[in-house]
Amino acid sequence: MNALLMSKSKPKVLDWRYQNIVTPVKYQGQCGSCYAFTAIAALESLLILKNKNLNQNIDLSEQQLLDCSSWYGNRGCRGGDVGQAYEYLKSFKIQRESSYPYTGIAGTCKYDESKGVTIVENNEKYWVDGADEIKLLVVQNPVVAGLDASSIYFKNYHSGIITSDDCGQQMNHSVLIIGYGSEKNVEYWIVKNSYGTQWGERGYARIKIGIKEGTCGINKYIAFPVLN
Repeated sequence: MNALLMSKSKPKVLDWRYQNIVTPVKYQGQCGSCYAFTAIAALESLLILKNKNLNQNIDLSEQQLLDCSSWYGNRGCRGGDVGQAYEYLKSFKIQRESSYPYTGIAGTCKYDESKGVTIVENNEKYWVDGADEIKLLVVQNPVVAGLDASSIYFKNYHSGIITSDDCGQQMNHSVLIIGYGSEKNVEYWIVKNSYGTQWGERGYARIKIGIKEGTCGINKYIAFPVLN
């Protein structure tokens, strides 16, 4: 991690929702497209941070990544990697949801450059070493994290703080970390999921900030886009 980032201070609590840069929770359905939803969620938030003329109504296309980023190693509804999604977006502009709507089924790429909104300059990926490093990144902008979502508890989560007893350590899902907080001396990440607003705390979850690999493996892998 670069020295400039390490030198930045971090607040005791942070929730990017209160800064109005987190776009609404979406629903991926039965398609294994979390990589597309989290890649887009991070990009939407970063665009709002960079451009004061934009607001939370910006809605970019997950379906474009589902259909088109297979050229970069992603597998449609069978899973993928956020980093590979951003590699695709370094060469192809992302379209709005209105021009390339989500169907939840991987299909033929229908990219239309004339309807593209922005291009990603680069993508940052970190195999991190603890929660403090992640906090320093989240202070800059929301970031994508991989975690284990295979447990029944996670799938049926309603509220409260998810602990290490509630899930494993395999990376089979991705979420957007939008902040962190503390309740009764238990620190937690605030994450935006793509299971719809009926899941969790209106589509969000709180996950205990653990040591080393973290609760549900959330401390392992972090990614986010870089814009001009």
